Amino acid sequence: MEACPFGAMQFDEAKEVAVKCDLCLERDGKGPACAAVCPTGCIFFGDAKNFLDQKAEIVAARKRTL
Repeated sequence: MEACPFGAMQFDEAKEVAVKCDLCLERDGKGPACAAVCPTGCIFFGDAKNFLDQKAEIVAARKRTL
């Protein structure tokens, strides 16, 4: 819960449970805000294939700079 910069996850004291993130459903298909603004690019959201493609591009770019 502490990791969410938007306070999406909260602890419901009355029910004694954590209220889960809804992945920013109100953003109409734009995905979670945390993924869009993550300063380190560590948070990904979406199709697993796209994730793997993005990671492959990052690794390839880093290899080119070495």
